[in-house]
Amino acid sequence: NVKDLSEKTQYAIDQFVMTGKNVIFFVDPFYMKDQQMANRMQPPSSNTSLDKLFSKWGVEYAADKVTLDPTIAYKQRTQQGTTLMPAVLTLNADCAEDDITTSTLNNLMMLYPGSVALKEGTEGIECTPLLSTTDDAQVQDKFRVMYSQPGKMMADLDKTSGSKKMLAAYFSGSFKSAFDKAPEGVSGEHKSVVDGKGNIIVVSDMDMLEDQYCLRPIQFIQGQILGYQALNQNTVFLNNIVEKMTGNNDLISLRSRGRSQRPFTKVAELEAAARKKFQAKEEELQKKLADVEKQINDRLSQADPTQQVVVSDVIQEQIKEFQSKKLKVSKELRKVRHDLRGSIDDLGMWLQGVNILLIPLLIALFGIFQALSRSRRVGS
Repeated sequence: NVKDLSEKTQYAIDQFVMTGKNVIFFVDPFYMKDQQMANRMQPPSSNTSLDKLFSKWGVEYAADKVTLDPTIAYKQRTQQGTTLMPAVLTLNADCAEDDITTSTLNNLMMLYPGSVALKEGTEGIECTPLLSTTDDAQVQDKFRVMYSQPGKMMADLDKTSGSKKMLAAYFSGSFKSAFDKAPEGVSGEHKSVVDGKGNIIVVSDMDMLEDQYCLRPIQFIQGQILGYQALNQNTVFLNNIVEKMTGNNDLISLRSRGRSQRPFTKVAELEAAARKKFQAKEEELQKKLADVEKQINDRLSQADPTQQVVVSDVIQEQIKEFQSKKLKVSKELRKVRHDLRGSIDDLGMWLQGVNILLIPLLIALFGIFQALSRSRRVGS
């Protein structure tokens, strides 16, 4: 995560692209390693070293915006239950776009990623999505996200708005230099336009390359590491884009292809709908808890010390009432989970029935039709 690039270094990168060389950029609005090394009261500054280059090349990237998506949020399991972390994204097959580098991927993880897009009004540049969010994604200021707990992030999301965001994209075309001339002290020919066709890939997360988020060490006696086991397909994605960009321009243009088949999305839709319902119930329960606690605190602050027994009885009655409400909501939550499981099971049974019965039946009917047609021809 190189910061504060000098003008000469930026120019060197710019001219490298202008010579027609292929480049992969990993950028990150909220690099976890920076955060671990920084004072939490003094958050790390935004890395804007590539803003000048990206802007001229038609790449739109906000170095201070984090992408959140409740639909593909990571589920952190604790003793208290499951917590959704909307800034930690678990990308499935629907998030992998129709490019050879990603079309077969179905399990990736990104942590506090940004987003990229083709800058409005850019001419001569094509943008191909590689990895994307769902239609429920939103962007928030990174400093707001930085000091928010996952539950608060979920509650702050606008449930009525959202749009699909590109997390990684491939840009190609006639890039123009971000510099009018070479900086002072730099010699050599200045190229104002890329030679032929330029190709760059921009990925809006760097944490996905950290070992702890993509690899699990296989340990032996006394902590000796025998090897590593992949936690997801992050390293596969890296290998794919490196392989794509090490080919020549003709090969790169031939390597894009569509996915031959798409997974069923009905199960994901059912889960997302149930999750939203679950979240609404959870927020309702938390609001009730806050209301009762406020009532108890108000009573305690107004109570006469000589009436502590009476106040205590009132409080106990209120607590009993809340526990009754809590039990009722808990039953409703269990019913939501049961209905979700039943819907998914019904869908699975239906698909299984189609695969087991319908297809063989169609084949049998086709065979009967062929036999009848053949017998008629022989009889005539």
